[in-house]
Amino acid sequence: MTDGLPDDSELLRRFAADRSERAFAAFVKRRIGFVYGSALRRAAGNAHLAGDITQTVFLTASQKAPALARHANITGWLHTATRHIARTAMRDARLRREREHEAAAMNELLNTPATATATDARQHMREVLDEALDALAPKDREAVLLRFFEGRDYAEIGSRMKTNETAACMRVSRALDKLRVLYARRGVTSTAAALSALMTAEAAAAAPAGLATTITGAILAGAATTLATTAATTSGILALMSIAKTAVTIAAIVAAFATATIAIRETQRTRAATASLAAAQTERTALLKQVTDAERLARIRAATQAASETPQSADAKALAALNDPAAAGEAFLAAHPEVREKMQASTRAYMNGGNYPIFVALGLDAAARAEFIKLRGGEYRV
Repeated sequence: MTDGLPDDSELLRRFAADRSERAFAAFVKRRIGFVYGSALRRAAGNAHLAGDITQTVFLTASQKAPALARHANITGWLHTATRHIARTAMRDARLRREREHEAAAMNELLNTPATATATDARQHMREVLDEALDALAPKDREAVLLRFFEGRDYAEIGSRMKTNETAACMRVSRALDKLRVLYARRGVTSTAAALSALMTAEAAAAAPAGLATTITGAILAGAATTLATTAATTSGILALMSIAKTAVTIAAIVAAFATATIAIRETQRTRAATASLAAAQTERTALLKQVTDAERLARIRAATQAASETPQSADAKALAALNDPAAAGEAFLAAHPEVREKMQASTRAYMNGGNYPIFVALGLDAAARAEFIKLRGGEYRV
Protein backbone atom coordinates (compact mmCIF):
# COMPACT_ATOMS: atom_id res chain seq x y z
CA MET A 1 0.00 0.00 0.00
CA THR A 2 1.18 3.54 -0.77
CA ASP A 3 0.44 4.87 2.76
CA GLY A 4 3.31 2.86 4.24
CA LEU A 5 1.02 0.84 6.52
CA PRO A 6 0.53 -2.95 6.45
CA ASP A 7 -2.02 -4.21 3.92
CA ASP A 8 -5.71 -4.66 4.75
CA SER A 9 -5.37 -8.33 5.63
CA GLU A 10 -2.64 -7.67 8.18
CA LEU A 11 -4.57 -4.77 9.78
CA LEU A 12 -7.66 -6.98 10.13
CA ARG A 13 -5.59 -9.84 11.56
CA ARG A 14 -4.16 -7.52 14.21
CA PHE A 15 -7.62 -6.27 15.09
CA ALA A 16 -9.03 -9.80 15.28
CA ALA A 17 -6.14 -11.08 17.40
CA ASP A 18 -5.46 -8.15 19.76
CA ARG A 19 -8.50 -5.85 19.26
CA SER A 20 -5.99 -3.28 18.08
CA GLU A 21 -7.91 -0.01 17.78
CA ARG A 22 -5.03 1.53 15.90
CA ALA A 23 -5.07 -1.21 13.26
CA PHE A 24 -8.84 -1.00 12.75
CA ALA A 25 -8.76 2.80 12.59
CA ALA A 26 -6.09 2.57 9.88
CA PHE A 27 -8.23 0.10 7.92
CA VAL A 28 -11.31 2.36 8.15
CA LYS A 29 -9.32 5.44 7.18
CA ARG A 30 -7.89 3.69 4.14
CA ARG A 31 -11.18 2.22 2.88
CA ILE A 32 -13.81 4.75 3.96
CA GLY A 33 -13.64 6.79 0.74
CA PHE A 34 -14.39 3.73 -1.38
CA VAL A 35 -17.26 2.53 0.81
CA TYR A 36 -18.78 5.98 1.35
CA GLY A 37 -18.61 6.81 -2.37
CA SER A 38 -20.45 3.60 -3.26
CA ALA A 39 -23.00 4.15 -0.49
CA LEU A 40 -23.58 7.77 -1.56
CA ARG A 41 -24.23 6.73 -5.16
CA ARG A 42 -26.58 3.94 -4.10
CA ALA A 43 -28.41 6.33 -1.76
CA ALA A 44 -28.93 8.77 -4.65
CA GLY A 45 -26.85 11.47 -2.97
CA ASN A 46 -28.44 11.19 0.48
CA ALA A 47 -25.36 11.95 2.61
CA HIS A 48 -27.02 11.05 5.91
CA LEU A 49 -28.15 7.65 4.62
CA ALA A 50 -24.75 7.06 2.99
CA GLY A 51 -23.08 7.66 6.35
CA ASP A 52 -25.36 5.12 8.04
CA ILE A 53 -24.67 2.57 5.32
CA THR A 54 -20.92 3.16 5.61
CA GLN A 55 -20.98 2.68 9.38
CA THR A 56 -22.95 -0.58 9.00
CA VAL A 57 -20.46 -1.88 6.44
CA PHE A 58 -17.50 -1.29 8.75
CA LEU A 59 -19.40 -2.65 11.74
CA THR A 60 -19.97 -5.85 9.75
CA ALA A 61 -16.29 -5.89 8.80
CA SER A 62 -15.28 -5.62 12.47
CA GLN A 63 -17.57 -8.52 13.39
CA LYS A 64 -16.20 -10.67 10.58
CA ALA A 65 -12.58 -9.53 10.90
CA PRO A 66 -11.06 -13.04 11.43
CA ALA A 67 -12.64 -14.40 8.24
CA LEU A 68 -12.30 -11.16 6.27
CA ALA A 69 -8.56 -11.09 6.98
CA ARG A 70 -8.27 -14.31 4.95
CA HIS A 71 -10.47 -13.05 2.09
CA ALA A 72 -8.70 -12.99 -1.29
CA ASN A 73 -10.41 -9.76 -2.45
CA ILE A 74 -11.29 -7.38 0.38
CA THR A 75 -12.26 -4.62 -2.05
CA GLY A 76 -14.78 -6.95 -3.68
CA TRP A 77 -16.15 -7.91 -0.26
CA LEU A 78 -16.61 -4.25 0.70
CA HIS A 79 -18.36 -3.57 -2.60
CA THR A 80 -20.75 -6.50 -2.14
CA ALA A 81 -21.43 -5.67 1.52
CA THR A 82 -22.21 -2.07 0.62
CA ARG A 83 -24.59 -3.27 -2.10
CA HIS A 84 -26.56 -5.53 0.25
CA ILE A 85 -26.74 -3.04 3.10
CA ALA A 86 -27.73 -0.15 0.81
CA ARG A 87 -30.40 -2.29 -0.88
CA THR A 88 -31.96 -3.06 2.49
CA ALA A 89 -31.90 0.58 3.53
CA MET A 90 -33.42 1.78 0.27
CA ARG A 91 -36.42 -0.52 0.58
CA ASP A 92 -37.96 1.90 3.03
CA ALA A 93 -40.73 3.83 1.26
CA ARG A 94 -39.97 6.93 3.29
CA LEU A 95 -36.43 7.04 1.98
CA ARG A 96 -37.67 6.59 -1.58
CA ARG A 97 -39.99 9.56 -1.17
CA GLU A 98 -37.15 11.56 0.36
CA ARG A 99 -34.92 10.72 -2.60
CA GLU A 100 -37.61 11.85 -5.06
CA HIS A 101 -38.10 15.08 -3.13
CA GLU A 102 -34.37 15.80 -3.18
CA ALA A 103 -34.19 15.07 -6.92
CA ALA A 104 -37.04 17.50 -7.55
CA ALA A 105 -35.34 20.18 -5.41
CA MET A 106 -32.08 19.65 -7.31
CA ASN A 107 -33.82 20.22 -10.64
CA GLU A 108 -35.27 23.50 -9.40
CA LEU A 109 -31.79 24.81 -8.55
CA LEU A 110 -30.38 24.24 -12.04
CA ASN A 111 -29.75 27.49 -13.99
CA THR A 112 -30.15 26.71 -17.68
CA PRO A 113 -31.62 23.80 -19.67
CA ALA A 114 -28.20 22.96 -21.10
CA THR A 115 -26.59 22.91 -17.67
CA ALA A 116 -29.51 20.94 -16.33
CA THR A 117 -29.14 18.35 -19.08
CA ALA A 118 -25.40 17.93 -18.49
CA THR A 119 -25.83 17.77 -14.72
CA ASP A 120 -28.70 15.29 -14.97
CA ALA A 121 -26.67 13.06 -17.29
CA ARG A 122 -23.66 12.98 -14.97
CA GLN A 123 -25.86 12.45 -11.91
CA HIS A 124 -27.64 9.60 -13.67
CA MET A 125 -24.30 8.03 -14.61
CA ARG A 126 -23.24 8.15 -10.95
CA GLU A 127 -26.50 6.59 -9.78
CA VAL A 128 -26.32 3.78 -12.36
CA LEU A 129 -22.62 3.03 -11.76
CA ASP A 130 -23.03 0.58 -8.90
CA GLU A 131 -26.00 -1.11 -10.54
CA ALA A 132 -23.87 -1.66 -13.66
CA LEU A 133 -20.95 -2.94 -11.57
CA ASP A 134 -23.30 -5.37 -9.85
CA ALA A 135 -24.32 -6.77 -13.24
CA LEU A 136 -20.73 -7.59 -14.25
CA ALA A 137 -19.30 -11.08 -13.82
CA PRO A 138 -17.25 -11.40 -10.59
CA LYS A 139 -13.87 -11.53 -12.37
CA ASP A 140 -14.69 -8.50 -14.56
CA ARG A 141 -15.95 -6.54 -11.55
CA GLU A 142 -12.80 -7.40 -9.57
CA ALA A 143 -10.58 -6.17 -12.42
CA VAL A 144 -12.47 -2.86 -12.68
CA LEU A 145 -12.39 -2.29 -8.91
CA LEU A 146 -8.66 -2.98 -8.74
CA ARG A 147 -7.91 -0.70 -11.72
CA PHE A 148 -10.08 2.34 -11.06
CA PHE A 149 -10.95 2.24 -7.35
CA GLU A 150 -7.63 0.98 -5.99
CA GLY A 151 -5.50 2.57 -8.70
CA ARG A 152 -3.42 -0.55 -9.35
CA ASP A 153 -1.47 -1.01 -12.57
CA TYR A 154 -2.04 -3.93 -14.92
CA ALA A 155 0.94 -5.88 -13.62
CA GLU A 156 -0.46 -5.79 -10.07
CA ILE A 157 -3.93 -6.70 -11.33
CA GLY A 158 -2.49 -9.67 -13.24
CA SER A 159 -0.64 -10.84 -10.12
CA ARG A 160 -3.75 -10.55 -7.94
CA MET A 161 -5.89 -12.39 -10.49
CA LYS A 162 -3.23 -15.03 -11.19
CA THR A 163 -2.69 -14.03 -14.82
CA ASN A 164 -0.30 -11.81 -16.78
CA GLU A 165 -0.26 -8.08 -17.47
CA THR A 166 -1.62 -8.38 -21.03
CA ALA A 167 -4.54 -10.57 -19.96
CA ALA A 168 -5.36 -8.15 -17.14
CA CYS A 169 -5.39 -5.21 -19.56
CA MET A 170 -7.70 -7.09 -21.94
CA ARG A 171 -10.06 -8.04 -19.11
CA VAL A 172 -10.36 -4.41 -17.96
CA SER A 173 -10.98 -3.29 -21.55
CA ARG A 174 -13.69 -5.91 -22.08
CA ALA A 175 -15.27 -5.01 -18.73
CA LEU A 176 -15.47 -1.35 -19.78
CA ASP A 177 -17.21 -2.39 -23.03
CA LYS A 178 -19.72 -4.41 -21.00
CA LEU A 179 -20.32 -1.42 -18.74
CA ARG A 180 -20.98 0.73 -21.82
CA VAL A 181 -23.59 -1.76 -23.02
CA LEU A 182 -25.21 -1.89 -19.57
CA TYR A 183 -25.39 1.93 -19.51
CA ALA A 184 -26.91 1.96 -22.99
CA ARG A 185 -29.67 -0.41 -21.83
CA ARG A 186 -30.51 2.17 -19.18
CA GLY A 187 -30.72 5.00 -21.70
CA VAL A 188 -27.24 6.47 -21.07
CA THR A 189 -24.81 6.77 -23.97
CA SER A 190 -21.20 6.82 -22.85
CA THR A 191 -17.67 5.86 -23.89
CA ALA A 192 -15.00 3.74 -22.26
CA ALA A 193 -12.95 6.88 -21.61
CA ALA A 194 -15.90 8.63 -19.96
CA LEU A 195 -16.58 5.61 -17.75
CA SER A 196 -12.92 5.40 -16.79
CA ALA A 197 -12.92 9.09 -15.84
CA LEU A 198 -16.16 8.68 -13.87
CA MET A 199 -14.84 5.75 -11.81
CA THR A 200 -11.48 7.44 -11.22
CA ALA A 201 -13.26 10.57 -9.98
CA GLU A 202 -15.58 8.50 -7.77
CA ALA A 203 -12.61 6.63 -6.28
CA ALA A 204 -11.08 9.99 -5.28
CA ALA A 205 -14.29 11.18 -3.59
CA ALA A 206 -13.64 11.98 0.04
CA ALA A 207 -15.92 11.09 2.92
CA PRO A 208 -17.10 13.88 5.22
CA ALA A 209 -14.44 15.08 7.66
CA GLY A 210 -14.50 13.25 10.94
CA LEU A 211 -16.72 10.39 9.68
CA ALA A 212 -13.91 7.84 9.95
CA THR A 213 -13.17 8.88 13.54
CA THR A 214 -16.86 8.81 14.45
CA ILE A 215 -17.42 5.37 12.97
CA THR A 216 -14.26 3.88 14.50
CA GLY A 217 -15.10 5.25 17.96
CA ALA A 218 -18.70 4.02 17.82
CA ILE A 219 -17.71 0.52 16.74
CA LEU A 220 -14.86 0.11 19.21
CA ALA A 221 -16.95 1.49 22.09
CA GLY A 222 -19.81 -0.77 21.20
CA ALA A 223 -17.52 -3.81 20.95
CA ALA A 224 -16.47 -3.51 24.58
CA THR A 225 -20.06 -2.99 25.79
CA THR A 226 -21.51 -5.92 23.85
CA LEU A 227 -18.71 -8.40 24.57
CA ALA A 228 -20.30 -9.72 27.79
CA THR A 229 -23.78 -9.68 26.25
CA THR A 230 -22.50 -11.57 23.23
CA ALA A 231 -20.89 -14.18 25.46
CA ALA A 232 -24.10 -14.64 27.45
CA THR A 233 -26.19 -14.76 24.31
CA THR A 234 -23.80 -17.23 22.72
CA SER A 235 -24.00 -19.41 25.84
CA GLY A 236 -27.78 -19.32 25.70
CA ILE A 237 -27.81 -20.12 22.00
CA LEU A 238 -25.41 -23.01 22.52
CA ALA A 239 -27.59 -24.33 25.34
CA LEU A 240 -30.67 -24.02 23.18
CA MET A 241 -28.86 -25.74 20.31
CA SER A 242 -27.79 -28.49 22.70
CA ILE A 243 -31.41 -29.03 23.80
CA ALA A 244 -32.61 -29.01 20.22
CA LYS A 245 -29.90 -31.45 19.17
CA THR A 246 -30.79 -33.70 22.13
CA ALA A 247 -34.47 -33.65 21.18
CA VAL A 248 -33.66 -34.45 17.57
CA THR A 249 -31.31 -37.23 18.67
CA ILE A 250 -33.96 -38.76 20.96
CA ALA A 251 -36.54 -38.59 18.20
CA ALA A 252 -34.11 -40.27 15.82
CA ILE A 253 -33.35 -43.00 18.37
CA VAL A 254 -37.06 -43.62 19.00
CA ALA A 255 -37.75 -43.83 15.27
CA ALA A 256 -34.79 -46.15 14.74
CA PHE A 257 -35.88 -48.32 17.69
CA ALA A 258 -39.43 -48.54 16.34
CA THR A 259 -38.16 -49.48 12.90
CA ALA A 260 -35.78 -52.06 14.35
CA THR A 261 -38.58 -53.53 16.51
CA ILE A 262 -40.86 -53.95 13.50
CA ALA A 263 -38.03 -55.53 11.51
CA ILE A 264 -37.19 -57.93 14.38
CA ARG A 265 -40.85 -58.95 14.74
CA GLU A 266 -41.19 -59.61 11.04
CA THR A 267 -37.95 -61.59 11.07
CA GLN A 268 -39.18 -63.64 14.02
CA ARG A 269 -42.49 -64.30 12.28
CA THR A 270 -40.72 -65.33 9.10
CA ARG A 271 -38.41 -67.67 11.01
CA ALA A 272 -41.37 -69.19 12.89
CA ALA A 273 -43.26 -69.72 9.65
CA THR A 274 -40.19 -71.30 8.06
CA ALA A 275 -39.73 -73.64 11.01
CA SER A 276 -43.44 -74.51 10.97
CA LEU A 277 -43.23 -75.23 7.24
CA ALA A 278 -40.19 -77.46 7.70
CA ALA A 279 -41.90 -79.38 10.54
CA ALA A 280 -45.07 -79.75 8.48
CA GLN A 281 -43.09 -81.04 5.53
CA THR A 282 -41.33 -83.60 7.75
CA GLU A 283 -44.60 -84.72 9.32
CA ARG A 284 -46.31 -84.92 5.93
CA THR A 285 -43.46 -87.03 4.54
CA ALA A 286 -43.73 -89.41 7.50
CA LEU A 287 -47.51 -89.66 7.15
CA LEU A 288 -47.27 -90.29 3.43
CA LYS A 289 -44.81 -93.07 4.15
CA GLN A 290 -47.28 -94.54 6.64
CA VAL A 291 -50.05 -94.39 4.05
CA THR A 292 -47.79 -96.03 1.44
CA ASP A 293 -46.86 -98.78 3.89
CA ALA A 294 -50.52 -99.21 4.81
CA GLU A 295 -51.51 -99.48 1.17
CA ARG A 296 -48.84 -102.11 0.56
CA LEU A 297 -49.97 -104.06 3.64
CA ALA A 298 -53.59 -103.86 2.49
CA ARG A 299 -52.70 -105.22 -0.93
CA ILE A 300 -50.75 -108.10 0.61
CA ARG A 301 -53.65 -108.98 2.92
CA ALA A 302 -56.10 -108.84 0.06
CA ALA A 303 -53.90 -111.07 -2.03
CA THR A 304 -53.49 -113.56 0.85
CA GLN A 305 -57.23 -113.64 1.45
CA ALA A 306 -57.89 -114.12 -2.21
CA ALA A 307 -55.47 -117.04 -2.31
CA SER A 308 -57.66 -118.97 0.14
CA GLU A 309 -60.72 -118.60 -2.09
CA THR A 310 -61.36 -120.05 -5.45
CA PRO A 311 -58.53 -119.50 -7.86
CA GLN A 312 -60.58 -117.38 -10.22
CA SER A 313 -62.21 -115.11 -7.65
CA ALA A 314 -58.99 -114.84 -5.62
CA ASP A 315 -57.00 -113.79 -8.66
CA ALA A 316 -59.62 -111.18 -9.57
CA LYS A 317 -59.70 -109.65 -6.05
CA ALA A 318 -55.89 -109.63 -5.76
CA LEU A 319 -55.62 -108.04 -9.19
CA ALA A 320 -58.24 -105.44 -8.22
CA ALA A 321 -56.38 -104.63 -5.00
CA LEU A 322 -53.04 -104.32 -6.80
CA ASN A 323 -54.51 -102.18 -9.60
CA ASP A 324 -56.38 -99.80 -7.28
CA PRO A 325 -53.96 -98.55 -4.58
CA ALA A 326 -56.16 -95.49 -3.96
CA ALA A 327 -59.01 -97.75 -2.94
CA ALA A 328 -56.67 -99.66 -0.67
CA GLY A 329 -55.41 -96.40 0.86
CA GLU A 330 -58.94 -95.12 1.37
CA ALA A 331 -59.83 -98.37 3.08
CA PHE A 332 -56.87 -97.93 5.41
CA LEU A 333 -57.75 -94.36 6.25
CA ALA A 334 -61.35 -95.35 6.90
CA ALA A 335 -60.07 -97.98 9.31
CA HIS A 336 -57.66 -95.48 10.92
CA PRO A 337 -59.34 -92.01 11.18
CA GLU A 338 -56.57 -90.70 13.44
CA VAL A 339 -54.13 -90.97 10.50
CA ARG A 340 -56.52 -89.02 8.25
CA GLU A 341 -56.78 -86.26 10.89
CA LYS A 342 -53.00 -85.98 11.21
CA MET A 343 -52.57 -85.79 7.43
CA GLN A 344 -55.17 -83.03 7.18
CA ALA A 345 -53.47 -81.08 10.01
CA SER A 346 -50.11 -81.53 8.26
CA THR A 347 -51.57 -80.27 4.99
CA ARG A 348 -53.03 -77.18 6.68
CA ALA A 349 -49.68 -76.43 8.34
CA TYR A 350 -47.92 -76.86 5.01
CA MET A 351 -50.36 -74.50 3.33
CA ASN A 352 -50.02 -71.91 6.12
CA GLY A 353 -46.23 -71.96 5.94
CA GLY A 354 -46.00 -71.91 2.16
CA ASN A 355 -48.44 -69.00 1.84
CA TYR A 356 -47.09 -66.95 4.78
CA PRO A 357 -45.59 -64.13 2.61
CA ILE A 358 -48.98 -63.75 0.90
CA PHE A 359 -50.77 -63.59 4.29
CA VAL A 360 -48.34 -60.87 5.52
CA ALA A 361 -48.62 -58.84 2.32
CA LEU A 362 -52.44 -58.97 2.43
CA GLY A 363 -52.67 -58.53 6.22
CA LEU A 364 -54.96 -61.58 6.64
CA ASP A 365 -56.09 -62.73 10.07
CA ALA A 366 -56.61 -66.41 11.09
CA ALA A 367 -60.18 -66.61 9.74
CA ALA A 368 -59.19 -65.01 6.42
CA ARG A 369 -56.22 -67.37 6.11
CA ALA A 370 -58.47 -70.41 6.63
CA GLU A 371 -60.85 -69.10 3.96
CA PHE A 372 -57.88 -68.51 1.62
CA ILE A 373 -56.71 -72.12 2.09
CA LYS A 374 -60.26 -73.36 1.51
CA LEU A 375 -60.48 -71.40 -1.75
CA ARG A 376 -57.08 -72.68 -2.83
CA GLY A 377 -58.02 -76.34 -2.43
CA GLY A 378 -60.41 -76.96 0.39
CA GLU A 379 -58.98 -79.07 3.16
CA TYR A 380 -56.82 -81.05 0.74
CA ARG A 381 -58.85 -84.09 1.57
CA VAL A 382 -56.86 -87.26 2.09
